[in-house]
Amino acid sequence: MTKKKVVRDLVKGDKIGMIGKIMLLIDVFYKVVVRKLVYLGVVVAHIAEIGIAPPEKYPYLYSLIYAMLGFVGFSFIFLQSNLFMINEFN
Repeated sequence: MTKKKVVRDLVKGDKIGMIGKIMLLIDVFYKVVVRKLVYLGVVVAHIAEIGIAPPEKYPYLYSLIYAMLGFVGFSFIFLQSNLFMINEFN
Protein backbone atom coordinates (compact mmCIF):
# COMPACT_ATOMS: atom_id res chain seq x y z
CA MET A 1 0.00 0.00 0.00
CA THR A 2 1.63 3.23 -1.11
CA LYS A 3 1.26 6.59 0.58
CA LYS A 4 -1.03 7.78 -2.22
CA LYS A 5 -3.32 4.79 -1.68
CA VAL A 6 -3.31 5.35 2.08
CA VAL A 7 -4.29 9.00 1.59
CA ARG A 8 -6.93 8.06 -1.01
CA ASP A 9 -8.43 5.46 1.34
CA LEU A 10 -8.36 7.95 4.20
CA VAL A 11 -10.20 10.57 2.12
CA LYS A 12 -12.80 8.01 0.99
CA GLY A 13 -13.35 6.93 4.57
CA ASP A 14 -12.02 3.40 4.13
CA LYS A 15 -10.10 1.71 6.90
CA ILE A 16 -6.37 2.16 6.44
CA GLY A 17 -5.09 0.41 9.53
CA MET A 18 -2.87 1.55 12.35
CA ILE A 19 0.38 1.31 10.36
CA GLY A 20 -1.05 3.53 7.62
CA LYS A 21 -2.10 6.12 10.18
CA ILE A 22 1.33 6.06 11.80
CA MET A 23 2.95 6.46 8.34
CA LEU A 24 0.84 9.53 7.64
CA LEU A 25 1.53 11.01 11.07
CA ILE A 26 5.29 10.56 10.71
CA ASP A 27 5.24 11.96 7.18
CA VAL A 28 3.32 15.08 8.18
CA PHE A 29 5.37 15.61 11.34
CA TYR A 30 8.62 15.24 9.38
CA LYS A 31 7.57 17.64 6.63
CA VAL A 32 6.00 20.26 8.88
CA VAL A 33 8.23 20.27 11.97
CA VAL A 34 11.39 18.19 11.85
CA ARG A 35 12.74 19.16 8.44
CA LYS A 36 12.36 22.88 9.17
CA LEU A 37 13.99 22.57 12.59
CA VAL A 38 16.91 20.57 11.17
CA TYR A 39 17.48 23.17 8.44
CA LEU A 40 17.29 25.97 10.98
CA GLY A 41 19.70 24.10 13.27
CA VAL A 42 22.21 23.64 10.44
CA VAL A 43 22.08 27.35 9.56
CA VAL A 44 22.48 28.39 13.19
CA ALA A 45 25.34 25.91 13.70
CA HIS A 46 27.17 27.19 10.61
CA ILE A 47 26.82 30.80 11.72
CA ALA A 48 27.91 29.92 15.27
CA GLU A 49 30.89 27.95 13.96
CA ILE A 50 32.10 31.01 12.07
CA GLY A 51 31.67 33.43 14.97
CA ILE A 52 32.04 31.41 18.16
CA ALA A 53 34.99 29.17 18.97
CA PRO A 54 34.07 25.94 20.76
CA PRO A 55 35.27 25.57 24.33
CA GLU A 56 38.64 23.89 24.81
CA LYS A 57 36.95 21.10 26.75
CA TYR A 58 34.77 20.25 23.70
CA PRO A 59 36.81 20.92 20.55
CA TYR A 60 34.50 18.81 18.36
CA LEU A 61 31.29 20.46 19.49
CA TYR A 62 30.15 21.55 16.03
CA SER A 63 30.86 18.14 14.53
CA LEU A 64 28.69 16.65 17.27
CA ILE A 65 25.89 19.10 16.49
CA TYR A 66 25.99 18.23 12.79
CA ALA A 67 25.99 14.50 13.62
CA MET A 68 22.96 14.90 15.90
CA LEU A 69 21.05 16.84 13.25
CA GLY A 70 21.84 14.18 10.68
CA PHE A 71 20.73 11.45 13.08
CA VAL A 72 17.34 13.12 13.53
CA GLY A 73 16.72 13.17 9.79
CA PHE A 74 18.00 9.62 9.34
CA SER A 75 15.81 8.32 12.17
CA PHE A 76 12.61 9.67 10.65
CA ILE A 77 13.44 8.34 7.18
CA PHE A 78 14.46 4.95 8.62
CA LEU A 79 11.26 4.67 10.66
CA GLN A 80 9.06 5.71 7.78
CA SER A 81 10.68 3.35 5.29
CA ASN A 82 10.40 0.40 7.70
CA LEU A 83 6.73 1.17 8.33
CA PHE A 84 6.20 1.36 4.59
CA MET A 85 7.75 -2.09 4.11
CA ILE A 86 5.71 -3.58 6.96
CA ASN A 87 2.56 -2.05 5.48
CA GLU A 88 3.34 -3.53 2.05
CA PHE A 89 3.59 -7.07 3.41
CA ASN A 90 0.37 -6.92 5.48
